[in-house]
Amino acid sequence: MESKTNRLRTTAEIGKLVANHYVDLNQAHERGQKVAWTCGGGPFLPLLAMDVMYHHAPSYAAWCCGRKVNDEMLRYSESAGYLPELCSYKKVSYAAALQIMEGAPMRPEVMLPKPDFIFGVRNCPLMLFWLDSIARLLDVPLMVIEQPQPATLRDYELNYERNVDYVERQITESVIPFLENITGRRLDYDRFSQLVSVMGKVVGLRRESRELTKNIPSPCTFFEFGMSQAPVMNLAGEADAVGYFERFRAELEQRVSQGIAAVPGEKYRLYWHHIPVWHKIGHLTEKLASYGACLVAAQYSHGEGFPSDPSVYNPEEPIRSMARQIVYSSRSRIPEVGNEQIVQMVKEYSIDGLIMHNHQTCKYIDIGEADLLRHVEETLGKPGVMIDCDAVDPSHYSEAEWDVKLKALLEIIDARREGAQR
Repeated sequence: MESKTNRLRTTAEIGKLVANHYVDLNQAHERGQKVAWTCGGGPFLPLLAMDVMYHHAPSYAAWCCGRKVNDEMLRYSESAGYLPELCSYKKVSYAAALQIMEGAPMRPEVMLPKPDFIFGVRNCPLMLFWLDSIARLLDVPLMVIEQPQPATLRDYELNYERNVDYVERQITESVIPFLENITGRRLDYDRFSQLVSVMGKVVGLRRESRELTKNIPSPCTFFEFGMSQAPVMNLAGEADAVGYFERFRAELEQRVSQGIAAVPGEKYRLYWHHIPVWHKIGHLTEKLASYGACLVAAQYSHGEGFPSDPSVYNPEEPIRSMARQIVYSSRSRIPEVGNEQIVQMVKEYSIDGLIMHNHQTCKYIDIGEADLLRHVEETLGKPGVMIDCDAVDPSHYSEAEWDVKLKALLEIIDARREGAQR
């Protein structure tokens, strides 16, 4: 079937980039490098500064979806007793850990080495339990950074410096000694500073790229922009990530200047809420494009949960920069902040309607979606729908639900446009 979208050339680079990451990861022990399994908040820079290779659980789950082994991995973990309702990101890593411990065969492209330790940032209620259970299952050491969770914007602002101090102390007093003990080497602060500097450039380039998607028509769909997280997650502060985002930005600039749309004949500009449906990302892009609909923005890729503010990265203060990023990323989870960010996105990206992904195994982020839809409707008069689905688990996907709710949303948008013209 002929594609209804104009895919970016730079998106085609991501598959090879991620494949190379996993090849390098599986060869790490042969090179004498330590391996960490990580999750939450992107705690990569101190690992890279210590020459540690890492696997990041959410990135790995998305990679498994691309390799069409996500369902197989989920059922493997469920056959071992893990509940279907458990976070699908986590279940994929459980499956990998179980297969390592049981000596079960794994597809080469999704194979993982046994880690030397587990390292993460607790930024959701489940995170600590997942990190702890994986560490116990694999019988390896565990280190967790606790992310403060402000309940209100006032709480965040009043306690910002105090919370940064708290996270910085965790890194200085616990994380660095832990890593030095595991690796048998001292932290290379010059290397750490270099990584922070590069990360600041990457985040800046990505933010500039994000601004270009405000153009009408949009030069890029959200799903492709979401996929650009891979160089952030897998290359982190490496110089190759800068090159990738320079090419990414240049391609978007070229499209804007030439009027090239990601979805030719763009008719509807939509907002997406929550994690992408990784196992249907290409299919949904084409489905939406068949109606002239383009997912333009999302909190996942355009919000503050991932590294998004280059000003927090100061190479003169590498440890504090990491602490600032961890604290800063908690801001978007404050309901009043998240709601206002989305209202601003709807305005700035000329959004016509919203699709709320009611993630079946991530209820933590689902909280407040119905209230958010109501808030945007009352504030801006923009309609939206909630669709039950899952980022990784295909058993929660319904083609019929997508067809019915997507058509209903577009019909409402059309009706309101007609009403406004009378």
